[in-house]
Amino acid sequence: MAVNKIIYNGETLVDLTSDTVTADDLAAGVTATGADGKPVIGLLPKVTIDTELSTTSTNPVQNKTITAALSNLDIDIATNDEIDIALNLAGSGDLPTGGGVSSGSNYTLPTASSSTLGGVKIGSNISVSDGTISLDKSNVTSALGYTPATTNNASFTGTTMVQTLTVSSALNIPGGSIWIE
Repeated sequence: MAVNKIIYNGETLVDLTSDTVTADDLAAGVTATGADGKPVIGLLPKVTIDTELSTTSTNPVQNKTITAALSNLDIDIATNDEIDIALNLAGSGDLPTGGGVSSGSNYTLPTASSSTLGGVKIGSNISVSDGTISLDKSNVTSALGYTPATTNNASFTGTTMVQTLTVSSALNIPGGSIWIE
């Protein structure tokens, strides 16, 4: 006789009457007790948990569904060789063209122009510090080959500027000055 409910001294100790386990819910060979108190022996075949994604897997994590979903994605996975090439190029400062990895055709920075952003070379007598191009007095002096005058003897007449250039009297210029207008 099967027992599905045990009451002792007015208190329910075991009650299987609301259990819903069936043979289809249990792995093959596993035994449980059904709502009627009778033994239930599982019928489900045992599943081997594998570590691969495949369309034939019976893995309970639904490998078939995952594999099908992944097969619809257009994924380009880099090979180890492509990754090594990219890392070597990045370490050398040479960058590949067009977003792809290529060991034969590297990016060349174009020369800057009025319509193209690009690279420029820093010429003589120009200072560069932290990416800032500068000219200072020593740069100008070095470029000119002499120290320019630091005073300006300019005089103005009306709206016309007249600048006085003082020259040596040895030049024998009357008045000792040349006027430039």
